[in-house]
Amino acid sequence: MRSPGPSPRKRDRNTEALEATVTRARAYSATEALEIDIIDFIATDREDLLAQVHGRTAETAAGPVVVNTDGVRVRDINMSLLERFLSVIADPNIAFLLISLGSIALFLEFLIPGFGPGIAGIIMLALAFVSFGVLPVNWVGVALILVSMVLFYLETEAPGIGVFGVGGLVSFVIGAFLLFGGFFGSSNPLDLTVDISLWLIIVMSIVMGSGALTVYWLLREGGSSDAFGAVDGGLVGAPAVAVSDLNPTGRVLVKDREFSATMEEGQRVRAGANVHVVAVYSGRTLKVSDAPLPIGRRARRPLVALAERLRRAFRR
Repeated sequence: MRSPGPSPRKRDRNTEALEATVTRARAYSATEALEIDIIDFIATDREDLLAQVHGRTAETAAGPVVVNTDGVRVRDINMSLLERFLSVIADPNIAFLLISLGSIALFLEFLIPGFGPGIAGIIMLALAFVSFGVLPVNWVGVALILVSMVLFYLETEAPGIGVFGVGGLVSFVIGAFLLFGGFFGSSNPLDLTVDISLWLIIVMSIVMGSGALTVYWLLREGGSSDAFGAVDGGLVGAPAVAVSDLNPTGRVLVKDREFSATMEEGQRVRAGANVHVVAVYSGRTLKVSDAPLPIGRRARRPLVALAERLRRAFRR
């Protein structure tokens, strides 16, 4: 076991002033610290520091040691690229953004299958958990943030209620405050405090609340969760068969379910023709097309359908 070094009292330090920095969170300027014997001297730069410590005797656990800085070489040790990257994501605000945006990306992946935010969400969440490894994270806060995304998703499955959306927003805000501690911080002055910017929490809460209201409004306009097919992904892009002539409206069969359907003006197909769904409108009406689907465009179809859904909603 390492032997303790000389105490401040043995070094003729001002013990009362030092204790006040811990018990009363007292802070001193450099000049004040020098005047009340907390420090020995003030150095203006590195060279001045080396010059002033030269020849001084330092009390150590092994005994007094005379410091000799003649001919000393100063070597700067720079961080590697990986260390710099880790130091960036270890910032509590960055960690909060990573888990928030990663959770949102996964939420969108479930909401818009094929859009592709899931990969980005997994990467951001992985980086968030790496940063949590070096930060005093409160896992209750992490759980509440993740639960908020589940509640937002449940809101899309039970539109018109709003309870899940409000609960998700409350869960997110509480989780943000608890992510690196409690609401009021630690009562122990020796504990390191890690805080998230209040403005960042406010901005992200507004983003979450606006997104939840948008989803709630769109679902309410659609009348049912199935009508929110612009982000359903299970219908958008799905193959369909015309049950009746589409001229340009009619009936189609999709996944053993019959829907009303419409095509672009000027498009017509006979009953029995193969088409595919390009959008889902309110009232369980599908927009279909018989045009060949270009390879590589599959992931974009939910976005196109969502844009169409928003356009129709605003036109109301």
